[in-house]
Parts: sequence; C-alpha cells; structure tokens
Amino acid sequence: MHFAAVVSVGFRTFSLDEQISMVQVSMFPIVVVVLSLEYDMQHNKYTWFKFSDSERDVIWGYFEPFRCLEQVLHLMGHVVHHLQPDPTELAFLCGLHLIDSGLLLRQFCTALDD
Repeated sequence: MHFAAVVSVGFRTFSLDEQISMVQVSMFPIVVVVLSLEYDMQHNKYTWFKFSDSERDVIWGYFEPFRCLEQVLHLMGHVVHHLQPDPTELAFLCGLHLIDSGLLLRQFCTALDD
C-alpha cells in the first residue's frame, strides 16, 4: 500500500500531457504482460480469448499485420509462466513499464530541447 501511495504522488508530479504520454507509451507492454497470463503452455500457444483454431485463422486472415503479436505473446507467455508472479509482482511489473515509459519520454524530450 505504501508503494502505491509513493508511485501515485510521483506520477502526479508529471504534467498532465506527460502522464497521458506515459500511459500511451506503456500500454502495449502492460497489455502484453496481462495477456500473457492466458498463454497455454501445454499447447505452446496463446489462447486468443478461447477462439478455436479455425476462428483464429479467419481472424488472422483479416488482421495479418498483427500476426507479430503471436511471437511477442509466445515469448512473454514463457517468461511470465516461468516466473509465476503473484498479483503484487504483476502490479510492480506493470508499474515499472509505466515508470520506464516516463523516463524514456523525459530523455526524448530533453534530447529534442538540446
């Protein structure tokens, strides 16, 4: 609980535009972590919301450019299932993605100012 209070206060020190940018930049890695919890280690594939193989193939037919997500989820699925994080550890990991996005954003903006 103390960690959440400290992160919340620290997050609010960023301007509103920076907060929005941090959330936008960190959303993909956070979603990948959360979705990787559904990775099926027994069949070595992501379950895609419990779609059947034929349904998944139809979806890929419409969204072929997003097929690279399968590789990302495959990798992260193995990492998450190997580590077996509890909900608190998952929250910390997602928080780290958020904080890391803020640091990257600040470095990028500083580089643009120079």
